[in-house]
Amino acid sequence: MEGRGPELVKASESEHLLEVSDLVDPRQLAKYLIEADVGLVRAQYLWQLHREGGSLPRRQELDGVRFPLADREHDCLVRSDELRHWAEDDSPQRPQIFAISHCWESREHPDPCGYQLGLIHDYTRKHDHAFDCEMWVFYDYCSLCQYQRNQQQEQSFRRAMQQMHMLYAHNSTTTLRIETLTPEPQLQRCRSEGRQIWAFVAGQLQLVSLKDLRFEDDHPDVVPCFNPECPYLHGYAIPYRQRGWCEAEAQWSAMRGRSHSSVRIDVDMEGRTGRSYQVKAPMPPELFRQRIFSSEGLKFTWRSDLMQVVALQEEVFREKAKSCEELLQKGLPDEEFMTLAVALRCFTKLRVLHLRKCQIRERGSDALAKGLQTLSAKNAKIICSDIDGLSFLVKALSQALRSNRAVTCLDLSAQSFSQGTVQKMGDADTKELAEALKFGAIVELNLAGNDIGPEGTKAIAAALKTPSCAVLDLNLEGNCMGPEGAEALLEALEVNRSVHIGYAGNGLEAQHMEALREALERNRAMRTTHDCKALLGSQSDIGLGNGLSSTGAVLKAPLKRSTSSKVRDMVQVRPKIQAMSESLRMNSTSTHLHLKWAMDDVAAKELAASLAVNSTVTHVDLGGNKIGDDGAQALASAMLVNRTVVFIDLSGNQIGDLGAKALAKALRENSTIKQINLKNNKIGPKGRKALQVLQLEPTEPRTLV
Repeated sequence: MEGRGPELVKASESEHLLEVSDLVDPRQLAKYLIEADVGLVRAQYLWQLHREGGSLPRRQELDGVRFPLADREHDCLVRSDELRHWAEDDSPQRPQIFAISHCWESREHPDPCGYQLGLIHDYTRKHDHAFDCEMWVFYDYCSLCQYQRNQQQEQSFRRAMQQMHMLYAHNSTTTLRIETLTPEPQLQRCRSEGRQIWAFVAGQLQLVSLKDLRFEDDHPDVVPCFNPECPYLHGYAIPYRQRGWCEAEAQWSAMRGRSHSSVRIDVDMEGRTGRSYQVKAPMPPELFRQRIFSSEGLKFTWRSDLMQVVALQEEVFREKAKSCEELLQKGLPDEEFMTLAVALRCFTKLRVLHLRKCQIRERGSDALAKGLQTLSAKNAKIICSDIDGLSFLVKALSQALRSNRAVTCLDLSAQSFSQGTVQKMGDADTKELAEALKFGAIVELNLAGNDIGPEGTKAIAAALKTPSCAVLDLNLEGNCMGPEGAEALLEALEVNRSVHIGYAGNGLEAQHMEALREALERNRAMRTTHDCKALLGSQSDIGLGNGLSSTGAVLKAPLKRSTSSKVRDMVQVRPKIQAMSESLRMNSTSTHLHLKWAMDDVAAKELAASLAVNSTVTHVDLGGNKIGDDGAQALASAMLVNRTVVFIDLSGNQIGDLGAKALAKALRENSTIKQINLKNNKIGPKGRKALQVLQLEPTEPRTLV
């Protein structure tokens, strides 16, 4: 936003025509876009512009312009009626809105060499191939009227600037960041060849040669004046992270809560060149102000922007922090944990905290321990994966869990689908964590895939025997506990009859495997008051619904095919599914759901409605049914809300491209899901592309089978 023109915007000079923004409701975003006359550009137009070697036009030159597409003409800018329809559309095919965060490389034109246009073209084309949905792009130079503006354009511009954070912080948008400037070889080539672009110089819109692009040797923090008669382009070579507006946009984007909603597109999509930049934690307003006013503060082309950016940053942080329930932090360096620790106390409703591919050392560990102690939302969950400095993280968690009673689920499994060595927990780390388990907060603990040996397993077993230990679900699969560790767990199971333990993949002898299986089965039988399978076969629907709401941890319903017609079969099964669904709405203990052989789309929709409100089920096995696109879309919609399910099996169904696209969209939004099985369905090329692109997105790792 820094190069918008010589006329300064002061928020105090214009009315606040918009209410306090709702950063979740798409209707609020559409209202803002319409009332502030913000023009979203169709991605297809930008593709055409890039192919023709053109340069980005001002908003004024786009009004009313049409371009050819698929044998007919379309408006370059999205119409108001389309925005209203978009706000009410919750289908997977709803157009996606991208907000571009970028540097202005000259005062008169942000992208004189077409570098940014090329990056936008490349990313959106790949996205189109994967998801096959319309894309609408906010790019300030093209979307907001630039200097020189008439009275009506000025009023719209001021409205847009007052709520600019809507575009970068709203849950319905995705930020595409371009943090690099035009590479020097490309810049010099454009200057030497005299590339011409349209820009407003010398008081009029005209073609200007890049031979006239000038850079100041020592660019000041603030350009003190604007000479409208100057015939040259004035270059800005300030890095992205030193620019006030760019940093504000990055901060607003980070507040959405999930890192994949802010994507850096000027690096290789597979990450080969994208590991050098630092990711920022959500910054509390007091820290943001300290940075702004420090001796090495952020640079603003127009000084009047400074206080406006400070005010908007505080508004966005307060609004998002008070409502955020899931926060994914990927790629934080150690020093950013100091910022995160201060921010966490403001996230009063935070239920899930993801830390992925982060670097943490002693200073970050000490800060994180204090920050985690402030988490207060009931039944909060912490997920950590691919951590550089895992021992420091375990230390922070162990310290925090001694006093924090809100965090009940901890996932430190060493599953990784990225290249490179993954640090794993050993016996020393496990012993430290085991001491924290004795304080009775953690209910679900996932330590799968680590290097926990006999000594670490013994420490866990000792904690399980402590009366105050609250662990009910413990996953130790894929470790190396050995016979000594197995014996320690068997002793613990004699005392603790509530815990379920996953122990596969530990290299145990058959006798220890069988002993653990028998002990767990015995304890499970003592916990379970009703057998779900028997109820489904013999009890009334009302009895089924009432009975399931107090069952143990696993609901199994292998519904058998009858020899009658398919219609009669479903008539018999649907009431049972309805009863099962009603039970899930009330159930507070079941974690695994298995339904086989009888479900169609109608039954899947019924089940999906229940999963949307259920907060205990983590594993959903619906393989071998008759679920098609409608059922898959319903389940996908449920997963947009549910933040508990981590595993879904939909193999052997009848899901096609529409269902696959819906599930792909849900996986982009819901990073809690770690594995989904879609084998043996009817998914075509478009559906496969939508799923495959998930492996390229910077989101929580998951397995697509």
